[in-house]
Parts: sequence; C-alpha cells; structure tokens
Amino acid sequence: MTCLFLALNGMIAGDLDQSLDRHRDLGLTSLDLKTDWSGSLIEHSDLAQVHRIRAAVVARTMTVHCLSTSIGNCAVDEDEPALVRRDEDLARLRGFIPILGPRLVRLILPRGDAAVATDRRIVRRYRRWCEDLLGDGVAVVFENEIGQSIGRDPALTLRFLDALDLRSGVRVIWDVANQWQDGRYPSRADLDLLAPHLAMLHLKGGRWDDAGNRRYAWKAHLADSDWPVADLVRAAVDHGIDTFCLNPPHGATPPGLHWDWTADLAFLRSTIQDHAHV
Repeated sequence: MTCLFLALNGMIAGDLDQSLDRHRDLGLTSLDLKTDWSGSLIEHSDLAQVHRIRAAVVARTMTVHCLSTSIGNCAVDEDEPALVRRDEDLARLRGFIPILGPRLVRLILPRGDAAVATDRRIVRRYRRWCEDLLGDGVAVVFENEIGQSIGRDPALTLRFLDALDLRSGVRVIWDVANQWQDGRYPSRADLDLLAPHLAMLHLKGGRWDDAGNRRYAWKAHLADSDWPVADLVRAAVDHGIDTFCLNPPHGATPPGLHWDWTADLAFLRSTIQDHAHV
C-alpha cells in the first residue's frame, strides 16, 4: 500500500515559501491547509492570499489534499449570530475550492452531551453544509476537536453520521490524541468501530501521568508514547486506511525532550513499511 503523509501546514514553521520548502525537505508533497500563512485560518483568508498559495504550490509540483477548517464545533446553546458566522465562513471558503483544488474539506464535530449527536438543529445545519460542499465536488471529513467534542466517543460519532443520513462523500478523521485528551484512552476497539468511515488518522505523541489513570499529560515522540501507536497504525493499514496526518504533541514538555518532525515521520514510515512486508 502507498500511504499519504501530511502535516497541518501551520505546524511547520516559516512563511509561505519557507514552510513549503520544509514540507518538501520532509518528503511531504501534498498539503493540509489549516492556515494561510498570513495569520488567518484558511476560511478567513482572502482571494489574493489564496492565489499566492496556489502559485507557490504549483511551482513546487505539490497538491492540496485537504482544507482543514475550524468550521463547526457547534453546541446546542450557541446564539444565532455565532452560527451565522460559520455560514459566512463556509460561503467564503467555497470560493477557494476551484483555486486550490482540495479533495477534502474538514469540519469539526459538534460538542456537548450525547443528545447533540441527533439534535435536529445541529444536524440540519451540518447537513446543509455537507450538501453544499459535496455539490462543489469535494468530500467532507469530520474531526474530533479537544473540548467535549462528541468525537470523544466513537459511538457518538457514528450516531451523528446516521442522523446526517449522507452515506456518500462524508467521512471521519480520527485524531487519536485529541480523543485521549478528552478523557477516553484510545483502543483497537475504537479504531475498528470507526474504520469503515475513516478518511485518515491524525497522530501525535503523548505520555500519561501514571499508568493507573492513564490521563494524557506529557509531550512525546511517537516511538516513546504511552498509547499503542504502532499497533493502531498497523491495524489502520489492515483496514485500508492510507492517509496519516502527523502533528506536534500537546501537553507539558518533559525534561530533555526536543521534538522534531524527522524522528516521528521516520517512525511512522518504518512502522507501515515493516508491517507491509510481513
């Protein structure tokens, strides 16, 4: 299997040209755009900056895989002006799709208790967003953000997908460490439940505070993490998942840690390659 490796663009330091050159140095030839390198989220960008991004990407024979917006993350009790701003953000972003040519657009799963997954107001708004994007020729992916996202429980994510009732073109990004930070330690059972709906995994290292409660606490490289990175990555490959987005770890920095992209990318690539050769 040939796998695609990504990094959220804003996580790789530098201005537009410096960051893209660093992407290339790391062997990353496709982009996941969360920001526009001017200090704005991609959905808040302007046409001039989007055209600059397009020119820089083309000059390096790169492609844009995903526009990772922060649109969504809705709660039932939010006021209408806040929801309208999300509508406006999506309308602006849709104008960038023909220019940047992404395959995917990311939305953030709603947040709240279990009832949110089937709340008619939430579902109606997300369904409209999805239908608009699908009509633009891109697939939609939902990600679990930190902060009581329903994605903290894979069963709630599936309940939400069922409520949307959009079978084609709507999939999920599983941010493994985000789920862990929201209180649920990641397991093979979680992966197996989500696998038929997964577009990619987001991966970042992490250590727990102690083995008894296993709460996410410390930054770490993937190879030194206290969640089963290699086992879940291999299981994902067995499920046919071929896209992995690597991000820097969250949490407190333990003494002596000097995190770098090269080590985690090498670990991820070797884990997949070694498994494929078994």
